[in-house]
Amino acid sequence: MQTKYRKYLKDGFVLLATAALAVVLGSHAPGWYKTWQGPFKKGDYSVHVKSLPHSLTLYGTSTCPHCETARNYLKQAGIPFNDLILDQSKAATESYKQLGETGVPVLISENRMLVGFSSEGYAALVKTLSNK
Repeated sequence: MQTKYRKYLKDGFVLLATAALAVVLGSHAPGWYKTWQGPFKKGDYSVHVKSLPHSLTLYGTSTCPHCETARNYLKQAGIPFNDLILDQSKAATESYKQLGETGVPVLISENRMLVGFSSEGYAALVKTLSNK
């Protein structure tokens, strides 16, 4: 009888350990995927830059501190960009809605999009433009 309880206890422990491992690995999977994928979302975003003068478009608002940081970064780096300010332009807002994003700043080239500000991400996106 005692052997039977040991088996149940062992099986229960294995089941619990497996479930705990699955939870830990599952919670880290999105971060690993993002690291593997890189900071960009890839797609055809040409409609957001083709009819504009520069090959990069920045969507942001006038009150967002991260948008201001992004603008300053691009200006100080001497990177030309189309600055579309959502709370000052209905056309910019309509164009931004097509992306399906909910946050700003959003930096877009013809085939890549970066949501949020990251100096490393911005530099990498600009580098993809110079590799064409």
